[in-house]
Amino acid sequence: MFTRMGQARIIAAMSHSNSKNNAPNRNTRFWIPTLLLFGVFLWLAVNFPHESLWYDETVNAYLASSSWSTIWDWSRNIDNQMPLHFWLLKLWVEPMGQSEFSLRLFSAFGAWLAAAGIYALGKRVTGKMIGGVLALVILAGSGSFLYAAGEVRTYALALALLIFSCLLLWELWGEAGRIRWKLLGAYLVVTLLMVYAHYTAWLGVAAQGIFVGGRLLQERGRGFKQAILIPAGLALGFAPWLMALAGRDFNAGTAFYGEVSWRTAFEAYSGFAAFGQKILDDPARQMIWGMVAATGIAALVWVIGKQKGTYRLDGFILAAALVVVPLAGLIFSVNQIEGKLSGRHAWVMWPAIALILAGGLSQIYEWLPNRAGKAGVLAVVIIGLAMLARTDAVLEDEYSGDFRQAFSILQREADLDDILILQDGTLFTAAEYYDAPIPYTGIPRDKLTDVSHEVEFFEAVDSLALILTPQTQYIWVLAWQGNTMDPTMLAFALPEYLSDGQRRVWMGPTLPDVYSEVTLVEYQISEDKESLFDHIVAYPGILRVQPDGPALLGFEVFTSFDERVEHATETEMETDFCSVMVHTWWWRGDTDYPAMMMSISLLDAEEKRIAQRDQPLAGYTFGQEKWTPYVPTLGRVELQFPCSWLVGGQEYEVWLAVYDLNGEKETQTYLLKTFTPPR
Repeated sequence: MFTRMGQARIIAAMSHSNSKNNAPNRNTRFWIPTLLLFGVFLWLAVNFPHESLWYDETVNAYLASSSWSTIWDWSRNIDNQMPLHFWLLKLWVEPMGQSEFSLRLFSAFGAWLAAAGIYALGKRVTGKMIGGVLALVILAGSGSFLYAAGEVRTYALALALLIFSCLLLWELWGEAGRIRWKLLGAYLVVTLLMVYAHYTAWLGVAAQGIFVGGRLLQERGRGFKQAILIPAGLALGFAPWLMALAGRDFNAGTAFYGEVSWRTAFEAYSGFAAFGQKILDDPARQMIWGMVAATGIAALVWVIGKQKGTYRLDGFILAAALVVVPLAGLIFSVNQIEGKLSGRHAWVMWPAIALILAGGLSQIYEWLPNRAGKAGVLAVVIIGLAMLARTDAVLEDEYSGDFRQAFSILQREADLDDILILQDGTLFTAAEYYDAPIPYTGIPRDKLTDVSHEVEFFEAVDSLALILTPQTQYIWVLAWQGNTMDPTMLAFALPEYLSDGQRRVWMGPTLPDVYSEVTLVEYQISEDKESLFDHIVAYPGILRVQPDGPALLGFEVFTSFDERVEHATETEMETDFCSVMVHTWWWRGDTDYPAMMMSISLLDAEEKRIAQRDQPLAGYTFGQEKWTPYVPTLGRVELQFPCSWLVGGQEYEVWLAVYDLNGEKETQTYLLKTFTPPR
């Protein structure tokens, strides 16, 4: 037997030996995360966006410079967004300014915090440092991470809060039988901040509930009081917001009713996790399914490793729940409740995918006996992320509106007496943030896109009348993407009538070499134009869909040649881009004939077709059942083509044909206009 003195010497020697052996480990635990986070900093700097804000970002940018009461009114009465990001961004811009760079820097900082958190969480749930390293690298290398880090919206903040919420929950359940009040309070605060950052955060809370249920089963009910305190605390913290929103319609016309297929929804959410807000092509879709397969295999490997007794299944349950719950909940929602499909709404699962891949890969890493095999695992991760980045680089952004350039043109070119029409008044946030230099109105004037509201003739005329003055000589129109609330394109038709089609297109999606989802058009008003309604009433009547269908009252045809376009370099150029704009004005009949179509054709003297467009009478989304009786309804068609297709001095004809898709009614044709382009 050892003497006490001998035992003390042995213990001291062992302690000294362990301290020497552990010193490198402590150093490793310090410099590895430090280098990784410095690498994430450089990664974010290299990928920091320089493009203009797109529409959704202008909402946050506008509110960041607004009053507290405006933010409160917006979140409570107008939009269905949670207010935390607006509040914090307002505090941020006070010292940092409200430039695009400053606003995006806030998101980049949130993403950097999320990267730090995922390292700590990955190390805990996998039980290995390599798990934390892999989780950080995989998350930071995904397109969704860069999307969140570069966009002036709440997602980077929400990611950071979700990850730290999971970290605190993990520590809170380290000793299930003892309530650690400070840790419980910290968890409740961070989790409540998360749900005030984005409404789909509740899907993350539900996933955490599955983790808590699993821990209760493992502990045979120990920790039950703690499990009760968590939902009670969350309910208490969220109750004031529910009271503030009492009686509110959360849909509020922001989503189409219908269903999205399960496969389409799954690909949208998975694709966004991989590539962020990009338009996917076939190679990208193939890579998505490869990522899904790799995640499934990693999950299987992780479970197998834990069944061998290496670690408990807690980490896997948490990560798997954070993938399955939001994915299943969102897919069910868009398929069975409302067809509002947005890939970014599944942000809760982005860090969870990284955790599952890290869990499986770290298990393989531990199984391999030599350094070469372990280095091979890291090489696989690097190659996979490189392939992801290469595919991501060739994908187009889903939204690429250059509002900055549009308002730069307005600042330089518009006169004080000019006015600006916003197609869909929702663009007022862009007009406010980029400081529109001239008065503006929306057609319609809704603050948010309302898919149940489609502006009609008199509403559009009244909106324009609010700012149109006798001194106005130029009308500018700014539009972005579609025309959900202005399906008949009244925002363009009204100034086209007032200008006889005299216009200059500065920006637009159809112009060569200057693609932009933002359209900016300038119209020069003609003198002595009578009111459009009086003009329409004076139409003689042209044709009717027999026996009691819609009637064509009359029409206007405008031509535009050699429009000038403003480049981002601010150098003007003459393009060979020409347009024929046709306005057809209809009365509703007693009976709807949904199969009726109209065709507008441009023919040369030899009846050769130069351009043609076919569509329903008032556009694809404004069927006859939506027309109001005794109110003129517009059917606008614009033919766009290179001016080189026309020969100066020769005669061209614009024809209208009204026909039935099923061939059940006689086709009616009418010559609308004959014109001769300049030489």
